[in-house]
Amino acid sequence: TEVVTATVSSGVATITGGSTATASAGIATFSGFKLQGVAGNNDIQFSIASPSLTVTQSALPLTFGTATKLMVGTPSAGFTNGVAFTTQPSIKLTDADGNTVTNISTGSVSVAVGTGAGGATAVLSGTSTSKSVASGVADFSANALKLTGTVDTYTLTYSLGAYTSATETVTLLPGAATKVVVT
Repeated sequence: TEVVTATVSSGVATITGGSTATASAGIATFSGFKLQGVAGNNDIQFSIASPSLTVTQSALPLTFGTATKLMVGTPSAGFTNGVAFTTQPSIKLTDADGNTVTNISTGSVSVAVGTGAGGATAVLSGTSTSKSVASGVADFSANALKLTGTVDTYTLTYSLGAYTSATETVTLLPGAATKVVVT
């Protein structure tokens, strides 16, 4: 009997749950062997110490897992009071390792604004504050999202059902002057 050890020789995945197995009659059965990490190809090397022998399984693909959370893909930018963000956000539905789960095209991601850091308030508006998911992504680029309210720092929260929400912090800047006040 020989102990067979599995290692990732090329790629960014990690092996969890069982990277060694004892061979019996020339066969090693790995219990709980799992590749985890960023999606892509990985080379897995199987080796024994004596006699020294190594075999490599090349280009073993790792794809996305079960969707668990939302992540900001493209962050919002350009927060002038009452003006549509210069960059509208895209939100990804991802697995625990951050891989976009591309086989989900149901549901809508909603965005809401919280109270400002200094206690100020702002209203989030646009053509819609929700966006349907397509291939694991909710792209708000056509929604013309904007904040109108008191200059402050706010948190935008993106949510979809039971998935873990995503947030981003934005600072609302003053808009163009609309009147002159004499005091």
